[in-house]
Amino acid sequence: MQKLVSNHKSLLKQLLLYIYLLFQHLGQDCNNQLPPLDVLIYVGSDNQYLSLKPTIDRLKALGLTVAIVSSNSLKKQLSAQIEPMKIGIVDFLIIVIISLIRLPYIFFSITKIRSLIFANWFCDILSAIFYLYSFSKILRETSPKIVITSNDHNVANRSFTTSARSMNIKSAYLQHGNVSNVFPFPLFDYAFLFGQYSLNVYESCFENKPVNYHLFPKTHFFLTGMTKPYFQSKHSLNTKSSDKVDCIGVAVSSLDDLSDVFKLVDFLLSIPYQICIRFHPGLGNFYISKVMSRYKHSATFSTKSSDCLTDYLGRISCLIAGDSGIHLEAAISKVPTVYYQFSKAQPFDIFGYVANGLSIHLSSVNDSKKVIHQALEQSIAARRNAIRYYISSYDTRSYGAEPSTVAEAILSLVNNKTPSVPFSILKSC
Repeated sequence: MQKLVSNHKSLLKQLLLYIYLLFQHLGQDCNNQLPPLDVLIYVGSDNQYLSLKPTIDRLKALGLTVAIVSSNSLKKQLSAQIEPMKIGIVDFLIIVIISLIRLPYIFFSITKIRSLIFANWFCDILSAIFYLYSFSKILRETSPKIVITSNDHNVANRSFTTSARSMNIKSAYLQHGNVSNVFPFPLFDYAFLFGQYSLNVYESCFENKPVNYHLFPKTHFFLTGMTKPYFQSKHSLNTKSSDKVDCIGVAVSSLDDLSDVFKLVDFLLSIPYQICIRFHPGLGNFYISKVMSRYKHSATFSTKSSDCLTDYLGRISCLIAGDSGIHLEAAISKVPTVYYQFSKAQPFDIFGYVANGLSIHLSSVNDSKKVIHQALEQSIAARRNAIRYYISSYDTRSYGAEPSTVAEAILSLVNNKTPSVPFSILKSC
């Protein structure tokens, strides 16, 4: 009886969250403000927009009509470039009616983990109705030749590409961050990836394909490198002496256990090293305040609002981090990196940075000094080969011109031509 009451309370909470989501988007319908388009892009966060911006700028320079929509609130300085997803009162009522009609089916089709879904994800499941309806309406109004997104594993992005597919509109995925074998298998027409590592990971995701996979087009994979802005280092590869360490960077995220972070930083300060702690953009205030309170007199701090990643990487000699894409960004900036598993509850080396030679593994804080010097002495060739495995364009003629390469390929696709960039179709498909 108690479990039944708990389920009902959880369900009511999730339904209220869903109604709140709809009210958040109630306003002037953005569809009426958008002209017919060549390219429609969906972004779900500041980071996604900033990673796509160089390519967006090149698409516009090539003469394509481009619009960007978002269902989330972005920074003021970015929001001027993006159309917010808003629905009118009629759309609101239609979505509510569709939701009421579909609710019994959704409710009774969830059986095995119903209580867990009610407590955590039922609002997300229902939100697909809002997104599918809204995206379908925008796509009908704008008739783009191709849609672009940089995420493939949340409700909004998958609804976006599903809506496009139902109207026979091509879809393209531009990788903007790390990929993992727990991701869904890509179901886009085209995917522009950083490099061979990403392609190998997505091939391993084939087991995550949907049951109706055979109804989807085979994805064309392009290995075009990193299209997000590069972080230019203030020092060149291996010019820092391993005998002199200016400052050690420690990057932390919500995956990192606080007690393990404290243990590492305490030891580094005792050597002694100068320490600058970089907080992940998505880290909560509670976590940040705990770290700042403990080290306010002994370390310096870096956040996305206090300084850009370029400046942070430019003033450290070596970076220590857990499972985070900052390893790759540091390596591109010619900063050696050390991998430390802050939380033993997490799988080891999720993104293969240690296994593929990008980072040196620190297994015990007691070995910190020795491992940091090993990282500083790592050969140029070893690090270059590791980076190229993750970013195919690294140290090639096209390095730094990736947004142009991708934009020109998309221009060809818009004009129903085959891009000049080589592509792959996975054998497992």
